[in-house]
Parts: sequence; structure tokens; C-alpha cells
Amino acid sequence: MAVTFSANYLRGGKKLQQDFTNFMQILEKSEIPKDGSVFLFQGLVKEDGSLNNIKTIIGDNSIYENLLKKWSVGLGKSWKAATQGGRRVKSNMDIFVEVRGGHAEISTCGYARGSKSYKKIN
Repeated sequence: MAVTFSANYLRGGKKLQQDFTNFMQILEKSEIPKDGSVFLFQGLVKEDGSLNNIKTIIGDNSIYENLLKKWSVGLGKSWKAATQGGRRVKSNMDIFVEVRGGHAEISTCGYARGSKSYKKIN
């Protein structure tokens, strides 16, 4: 029986939030989403730990998808790839962002399901 472990941020959830908060602080006020905004992005964590193919599933994708792509590129290969049978495998990652009280909360969920699991809604 092969055991699968989901992809996640290599340095942990608290460090992910800290890194994202630092990124949000350098943005211009006009680039920060309005309070109460929620976004769901989906990306692909590759075997080498890079996050690619980021797309918006829920939310305004005109600016924030590009900002998230810029942020993830700046992180480099800081994602822990999923493992299956002891080997690293590429897998999908959901990235949820909620803007509250002038700052953004971020959380992730790695999984091994097909990339067409969601229908895009705006």
C-alpha cells in the first residue's frame, strides 16, 4: 500500500503567513485587496519544490493572481513536494487568501486530485 503525503510549505504554516504578510506590506495601497475579499488559487507543486501554474479559482483574477505569482517566484523552491511510495511527486495545491482588518490570512491545502476538480467562478 502506497502512502501519499500532501505538499506543503517547507518552513511551516507560521512562516508561510509571515512571508506572505511581509510581501503584502511592500505593496502599494492600491494593490491590496479590499477588506473582506476572499480568493482561492490553485497551483502545482513540482518534485523540485517549485510552485507553478497558479490560477484563480475564486476571486478577481486581474491583479491578485499576478501578485501571487510574483510572490511565489520570489520564494523560489520553498515548497515541500508531495511524496508517494517514498518518492517526490508533483501535486496540486490550493491557496486560500482572506483579507481582514487590513491584513491577509493565507492557508494552503495540498492534495492528489485532478486539476479539473473545481469550476472557476467569479
